[in-house]
Amino acid sequence: MGRTDAIKEEGFNVGDCIRCPTCSRPLSMLEWLPPYRVELESWGKHYGDVADIGDVLIVSERFVDVFRHHELRGLESIEPVDLVKVVHRRVKPTEPAPRYFKATVVRSPTMIDQRASGYVWQDESKVCPECLFDTLKRYDRLVIKEETWNGDDIFFPRGGNGPITSDRFRTTFHEQGLVGAVFIPTAEDHYDFFPWESAAEPTR
Repeated sequence: MGRTDAIKEEGFNVGDCIRCPTCSRPLSMLEWLPPYRVELESWGKHYGDVADIGDVLIVSERFVDVFRHHELRGLESIEPVDLVKVVHRRVKPTEPAPRYFKATVVRSPTMIDQRASGYVWQDESKVCPECLFDTLKRYDRLVIKEETWNGDDIFFPRGGNGPITSDRFRTTFHEQGLVGAVFIPTAEDHYDFFPWESAAEPTR
C-alpha cells in the first residue's frame, strides 16, 4: 500500500477563483498558474497514484493512462508537474518516483438533493438559487439528484463541496491496482461544521 501527499512549492502563482454569477460566492480556490512545481511526501512501500492539493489533483502517469484507457470522465487540464523535493516517511519505495500531473476536477451540473441529504443552513432564506449555497451548518449524508447526473465519473456537484466519484471510477481504480485514495459511500458521508451546537443540544 502507498500514499503520497503533495504541496505546492512556496511562492506559486495564482489567478482568479471561480465565482457564482449570481451571488459572487467563491466556488473554487484561487487558480493555480504555471509553473506547476510540487513537493511530495511518500508513506509506505509504493508511491500513491493520487493526491489532492485544494481543489485540484496530483495524479501519477499510471493514473492518467488508466483514466484515458477506460474512458472515464470528469478531469480536465491534465498537465505535467515538476517534482522539486521528495521526502520519504517510514520507508523508502523501491521504485523511482513516477511522473506526476496536475488534473482539474470539473464543476458539474449534477445536483445534490439538499433536503434528502439533511442539509441544515444558518439561514435557509439566504441560500443562493444558482450555486445553492450559503453558510452550511451540517449534513447527514449526500444524495445525488440522479436525473441531473451528466455521466461524469468524478466531479464537484452543484450545491455540494465534492468531489464525488461514480462507482465506475472507484471500481476501475481498485481493479487496475491504483493506490492512494479512500472512497466513502455518499450515504455514509456526513459532517458538522458547528459541532459545539450539536453538543449543546439536550439529549432525549
